[in-house]
Amino acid sequence: MAFPKLNLHFGKKKDVTDYEKGLPPLPPLDRNLPSMEPLPAFTRREVTMESANADNVKSKIDLMTTQLDNLNIKYETLNQKIEQIQKMITEIYRMAKS
Repeated sequence: MAFPKLNLHFGKKKDVTDYEKGLPPLPPLDRNLPSMEPLPAFTRREVTMESANADNVKSKIDLMTTQLDNLNIKYETLNQKIEQIQKMITEIYRMAKS
């Protein structure tokens, strides 16, 4: 025995039931569970060339609009950088004059 003093201090474990702990007893299991309603039949939507083409066109338009938005953002940042460069050039020109 590794720790005899601890064993004497704590003693043996007691088997305590839930009733002795003061907990209410568990209710009995109800074996008569209500039957679940069956799921509705799955209706498969047939894919036609028209619907596939419409979906393709929509996705292509969406892709093109996102690409245009990206280009607009890139051009805005380039314009801001060009303005900053112009300001720096005018400052350098003023410093060179004086």
